[in-house]
Amino acid sequence: MNKNLFFPLPLLFVSCICFAQHNEMHNHNNAVSIIDDSLFGNIVIDFELIDHNGTKVSVEDFSGQFLFIGFGFTNCPNVCPMMAFNIGNAVSSLGEGSKGIFISVDSERDTPEITHNYASNFGENMIGLSGSFEEINLVANNFNVSYAITKTQNNYTVQHTSNIYIVDQSGDLLDILPFSSSSSELIESIYN
Repeated sequence: MNKNLFFPLPLLFVSCICFAQHNEMHNHNNAVSIIDDSLFGNIVIDFELIDHNGTKVSVEDFSGQFLFIGFGFTNCPNVCPMMAFNIGNAVSSLGEGSKGIFISVDSERDTPEITHNYASNFGENMIGLSGSFEEINLVANNFNVSYAITKTQNNYTVQHTSNIYIVDQSGDLLDILPFSSSSSELIESIYN
């Protein structure tokens, strides 16, 4: 047997284990890849959460603006930053008539202030909202977002649906796009 095969095989094995552990720690369920109009009937564009000033904020507070809403958590290493970055770029390009909203599903670790600090790093038209476990559950149910937090002695795992919800100026759902949608794709969705 060739000695050169012994080095790559253990490296491949370790790479597979690391990839599996990464997916276990940060599983993002991109449940909606093709928009089905029947799905819109189940989604209620409504929330009442807390901003970084401790003020209750609802969807009515953003009347007249296009909204790009994403759910995640601030300790997410890859998917949530990509989603927030793309939303931030879209709302920066659109200007005053739009707002990016990052809602944390990790109510235990992500206070409203932490969530807002995270979101505002992606642009001045980005805000972060959070709330109690019960408030987050209600909003997640309204948007058909699935999430689970699993705590063990050595791990804290957050799994959640990673879609971007685009809401028009009247508060109606326009579209649902995958987290990886570029800012130009997000902007296009409001004009189609």
